[in-house]
Amino acid sequence: MTDSIELSFDITKMDDGMLIIKPSRSFSRDELFDDLIMGDDLFWNDLEYYHSGVDAWQYIYDANRDLLYPMDDYGYDLFCDLMKGDEIKVMGRENNSDYEGYEWRDDQEGDQ
Repeated sequence: MTDSIELSFDITKMDDGMLIIKPSRSFSRDELFDDLIMGDDLFWNDLEYYHSGVDAWQYIYDANRDLLYPMDDYGYDLFCDLMKGDEIKVMGRENNSDYEGYEWRDDQEGDQ
């Protein structure tokens, strides 16, 4: 029998659109994927993970506020910072016409 380590992330959505994620410790990429992306941490904060087929970047999407949080564009990778156990802060972007054809937009249209 193996003991499993439960990861926790403190996720804060600020009024100005800033998203702050603070992991409880450092962890591997597989642990990040299993616990943050596939786990309940994003879900319970009304957030969704998308790996875009349009530009190959990774995003966290807040459907309630219609904001996007780019996690790895223009040479930075905030998931690497999370794996090291560092807190990240990322400013949300408006989900405007620049993102036409992106996966979360398609999901929105399918819900209507």
